[in-house]
Amino acid sequence: MPRTLHLRGIATEVVEIDPEIVSIARHWFGFPEEIPVYVEDGRTYVERTTERYDFVVLDAFHAETHPTHLFTREFFARIDAILAPGGVLAINMAGLPEGPGSAAWGGWKAGRAATWRSPRHETSTRRARAASATWACCSRCCPW
Repeated sequence: MPRTLHLRGIATEVVEIDPEIVSIARHWFGFPEEIPVYVEDGRTYVERTTERYDFVVLDAFHAETHPTHLFTREFFARIDAILAPGGVLAINMAGLPEGPGSAAWGGWKAGRAATWRSPRHETSTRRARAASATWACCSRCCPW
């Protein structure tokens, strides 16, 4: 996805916790050098950045599950804070919404409730609904 956005002239940044993944992506898959990759945990990046984003994709897995620290009410509140007005959060997630292995879904549901009620953006409801999709994009930041 970052490469596709980059090829369409959309400024793109990536956060990846594992430097080996970055090396493999650049060497074996031709991931463009022009796309900056911040090698750090997504949570720490979101907590420290002062940037505002039109489109954030949460696509994080640890083995066969999601890193639960990226699916908390606090994390989603911070995502809401770095989204520009009208910005979109898209989540690639798998698993069961209830029962064993549902921790990420529970965090997303709690975060979604906080994002839905955000008074800062009149498009909060649209953004929260988009978050349930695997990929989503607003027309302002994705012109196709």
